[in-house]
Amino acid sequence: MKLFERVFGSKKDAAELRKDRVIARLIDEAVPSNDFLPPHIAVGEDIRRSEEEIVTRLLGAMISAVKGETRDDELIAKVIAQYGAEDCFTPEERAFIDTPEPSDEACVKFAWRYEGVYVLMWALGFFDTLPYPTDIVHVPDMGKLMSRLGREGLLAEARLRPQDDILNAAELAYRYNWAATNARMNNRPAPSNLDAGVVYERHYAFNWLVGYGKQSWDTISTDT
Repeated sequence: MKLFERVFGSKKDAAELRKDRVIARLIDEAVPSNDFLPPHIAVGEDIRRSEEEIVTRLLGAMISAVKGETRDDELIAKVIAQYGAEDCFTPEERAFIDTPEPSDEACVKFAWRYEGVYVLMWALGFFDTLPYPTDIVHVPDMGKLMSRLGREGLLAEARLRPQDDILNAAELAYRYNWAATNARMNNRPAPSNLDAGVVYERHYAFNWLVGYGKQSWDTISTDT
């Protein structure tokens, strides 16, 4: 067996095959890739989140994003009550929600979380596709759906996608973010019309979704 592997190469596992498929897609999209990067997450190291866990997380991130965009504490109090969302926030989100006059930097950071909310809603089957990341999400579409369903409706109608679909999308987000980061480090625009902010937030959300590094939402790293 060892001689066979030296001559013909060892059999690729599911993570390596996923990497190959994503790189082939990037070539079609004219997005640079780094073939030396390992697969985003190794076989057996991912987490299968529950639908309830994801609904809770998307509510906390969504309400924090609304605060970042509007800075309207009265509105935020109403939305928290509407969704019974007091238990949905991470420590960092809770501190932001409770700050009457947050900094511009903090507001921008949390407003970008809309992109991650879309990822979580896609994972739960509320949106059919993850569009090519060249534009920011259309927030009203998410807001209308969430307002119509409420917290209980979101949980009742959630249908978590197969783990392979989520891992494939996570691999793609990881490599999109590498391409955008590499361009920035070399003082070039992101390639093929990628929006660097969108790909970063997708990578961030997927890392939580699949349990990358077993990190909490507030401590997610987006290694590339």
